[in-house]
Amino acid sequence: MRLFYFLPLSLLLCKIVFASNLQIQPVNINFKPQQTMSSIKLTNHDNKPIVLQIAIKQWQQDKNGKDIYQSTKALLATPKIFTIKPGHTQIIRLAIIQPQNRSHEQTYRLFIKELPRKQKNNQTNQLQLIMQYILPIFINETKPLTKVSYHLLKKNNKTQSISVVNQSNHHIVLTGILINDSKNDTIGIMEERGIYLLAGAQYQLVVPLKNTKALPTSAKILYLK
Repeated sequence: MRLFYFLPLSLLLCKIVFASNLQIQPVNINFKPQQTMSSIKLTNHDNKPIVLQIAIKQWQQDKNGKDIYQSTKALLATPKIFTIKPGHTQIIRLAIIQPQNRSHEQTYRLFIKELPRKQKNNQTNQLQLIMQYILPIFINETKPLTKVSYHLLKKNNKTQSISVVNQSNHHIVLTGILINDSKNDTIGIMEERGIYLLAGAQYQLVVPLKNTKALPTSAKILYLK
C-alpha cells in the first residue's frame, strides 16, 4: 500500500527546511534580473538512500486564487531522476532556456517527488509514505510596482467577505486582514500563515467579526512582498 502525502513547502517563509530527513536549501528560488541560472541543495539525513524525481511547471492562478499548473519548456532542471545516499548532498541546477518578459514577474514551481523504495518479498504489505515537495520559482521583474486593493463583499451577522486583488507586477504573501468600522476601530481580524497571491490574481476570504453590530467600512491588507 502507498500513501501519498503532499507537503506544500511554498508556504514556508524560510531559507532551509527539514522534512522526512531531507534538507532542502533554499525553499524559495528567485532569479534576479539578468540572472539565468540558479541551484538548490538537497541533503539526505536518513539512514537509507532516497530516490527523487523533479519537474518544473508554469504556475498561474485563476480569478479565485486557485493554483493552475501547466507543462513548460521555459526552464530546465537537472538531474531529473537521482539517488541521494545517506549523508550525501545533491545539487539541482536550474536554467532559463527561453526568453522571459521581465516587465512583470514570471512564476513557476519545482516539484520534487520521492519515489518508493523497492521492497523485499516479505515486506510487500508494508506501508510506504511518499513525499512530494513543491517549491516556488520566481523570475523577478525589472522594476517592481506594488499595488494591492480590496472589495468588501457580503456581510452577515458574524463574518465579512472580502476580495483582495494583487495589482502589482509581482507576487505578494497575504499574512492578515483587519476590518474597520466608520470610526476606524478594528471589528474583525484574520491572521494567515501566508497565502501566495500572484501578479494580477485575486483571492476571496471570510473574516470573522468580533463586533457584529458595527458596520464594516474599510479594511487593511497585511502582506509581504
